[in-house]
Amino acid sequence: TAWETVQNTAPMAAKLAMDLEAERTAQENRFCRFEMDDFIIVNSASLIGVNGLQYYWSLENAKISQYLMDMAVGKFLQYNYRDLDHRTFLGALASVKYDVFSNTSVYPFGFQDEGEIAVGSKKRYRIFRNQYELPLGYTYNSYISADMFQEMDAPRRQEALLGGVLLDEKGEREAAGRIRKADPVYTGNSRAYAVKCKKGVIQEADHTFLVEKKNAVVEITFEGLSDCETYFLVHGADFTLNNKDLEEVYLNVDLEGSQNRLRYTTPVFRNYTGQKDYLINLGFHTDEKKQITITFPEPGRYNFEKMEVICQPMENYVSKMGDLRKETLNEKVGTNFIKGDISVSADKILCLTIPYSRGWNAYVDGKKVSLFQTNGMFMGLLLEKGEHVVELYYHTPGLFTGFIASLLGFLLFAVLLCLIRRRKMNEKSILP
Repeated sequence: TAWETVQNTAPMAAKLAMDLEAERTAQENRFCRFEMDDFIIVNSASLIGVNGLQYYWSLENAKISQYLMDMAVGKFLQYNYRDLDHRTFLGALASVKYDVFSNTSVYPFGFQDEGEIAVGSKKRYRIFRNQYELPLGYTYNSYISADMFQEMDAPRRQEALLGGVLLDEKGEREAAGRIRKADPVYTGNSRAYAVKCKKGVIQEADHTFLVEKKNAVVEITFEGLSDCETYFLVHGADFTLNNKDLEEVYLNVDLEGSQNRLRYTTPVFRNYTGQKDYLINLGFHTDEKKQITITFPEPGRYNFEKMEVICQPMENYVSKMGDLRKETLNEKVGTNFIKGDISVSADKILCLTIPYSRGWNAYVDGKKVSLFQTNGMFMGLLLEKGEHVVELYYHTPGLFTGFIASLLGFLLFAVLLCLIRRRKMNEKSILP
């Protein structure tokens, strides 16, 4: 049956992992998310009752799509989000506690192998637990302005959010004079590289390749660093394919066995976004890597304004996670509410990893406070030094207004119906 199929998916493995940990620790599960590489059935996490990153629905949140674009995450549509490319920084900032894998070779940093979990009779998933997880609500003592954020590229943006919360204009006004501006530190290391084109590829310029046959290969050699997450960054991707009818192509990007893909859509694609920048995560490795192999699937001209190989050390990440985890919300989550208590040692911004929506209203110690957009797609509020009770309630925007409009329409219809009937009765009464 359909329900049996749902039960044999990655979300069920995530639920079993959460239940096992709750049993082992004798504590109730707190809010957390999981990331997966298996998308057999869309929205299956919602059916099972766990919180994943995958989403498929026509009513998309534009702020999530913009965040994915800002972070150069590929492989998504406006109505179909899959994952955060299993990047260590992005997953932590989104409260990802588990990675659930069926068949992957790209692993993030700081995840402990919890072994395999079987679902159904045949399917098995490997579970990894984040040792540096962030809860639903964590706090910052500094912020990043939108102008500062826009001047950065994707690798700098994701690391900047470890040390300062990104605020919208409303949030900046709230924070002015009370929260200091962050001074982001970027620790990523751009590596020099050499390009070697194999048979069927001609390098026309530094970053332009004429591909003459399917599945032609380019090798990029470099001196990698140990204990790093490795990225392949491209700016300004512009592909002219020989087959003008193709809507999308997938470039395979391989770092000595760790494989990922760059998904490029052409203007003929019905959901074309115009995305040109991609940060391809090739996983965390303790040893020094030397070569990236790119496989071009289709003949054509592949142009990149810029290509970069980045080794991202993790020392800064570990210390920053410690700072963000010091003062967090002890939350309880319901269908349309979040409640919790928190104590902060100074004025801070509480970042809540719930996508920003106008339908939320927030109260601190019973007093309504302003909610603003944080870290691109989440929401947050300002807390004064001390102990607080935080409450958030969700009401669908326009629902009450729609109800009143519908009620008035019904009453108007009833009045018109009565008038029509009375008129007909009057007409009958005057007939000879």
